Amino acid sequence: MVAPAHGARSDEAGSSADEPTPSPHVELTLGSRLWRRLLALLTAAYVALFSSVYLALAGVPLWYLVGGALFALLAWVLSKRFSPRRIALGADGLAVDRAFLNIEDVQWVRVHEQGGAPRGLHIGRRGDAPLILPFRAPRERYPEIARTLSEAVVSAQLARAQALRSLERGQRTIAEWRADLVRLARQRSDFRTVGLSEDNVERLLGDPTAPAEQRIGAAIALRAKSADTRRVRVAAEGAAEPRLRIALTRLAEEDDARVAETDAAIEEALAREPPRI
Repeated sequence: MVAPAHGARSDEAGSSADEPTPSPHVELTLGSRLWRRLLALLTAAYVALFSSVYLALAGVPLWYLVGGALFALLAWVLSKRFSPRRIALGADGLAVDRAFLNIEDVQWVRVHEQGGAPRGLHIGRRGDAPLILPFRAPRERYPEIARTLSEAVVSAQLARAQALRSLERGQRTIAEWRADLVRLARQRSDFRTVGLSEDNVERLLGDPTAPAEQRIGAAIALRAKSADTRRVRVAAEGAAEPRLRIALTRLAEEDDARVAETDAAIEEALAREPPRI
């Protein structure tokens, strides 16, 4: 059975333009609810069986104990194989049952086939082996399920990329840029809305191939999210370009009395990026 997909949360009238961008949110329950009922009956039978064993204080046949253990093993195997799977996809990533995959690490969602027949979903993961998610559904629903999740993944990734592009300065002054980044970084980023999570910001800060403007913006946002300056210091120590290293160091060491020095260092780092070799 496939539960209906839920659309993005609608904004209330009069909401601020600074609110995080709504992201597509999809929730699916994959599998047959009949198996859930059968497993409940198996579990009840298992409990009843062993309750009777404990009540019989003497003369318990060996086959009784062995049969109960095999029964429990069968119930466990069936629960793993046939119980409904829950999938939720939002701004931050893809949640499968209790596992979570960052949205940036999802590469594709396809129908998983075995012996020429669809058996579930095949989810590509960046830097890891694909995730095979078995479940049972009518044969004609498999392409629809994979397409729904694939389109939602693309939409969420585009929304995340848009949020990360907001780190760029554009035509704003240094003061305006920093104030906007602090406000954006402190907005809530959850499963249904796109803000700037610490994981995404830290990843960009440590990316040596990213433009200096984005790395400095990431450092500003990270300082607004956390008082821990270690990650900004590490990024500064790893920067080869002198002006970028100085700007990141100033951000890591900044206090209220040194804001002007930091702004000047940022301005200098952004004045002219070094040519590519």
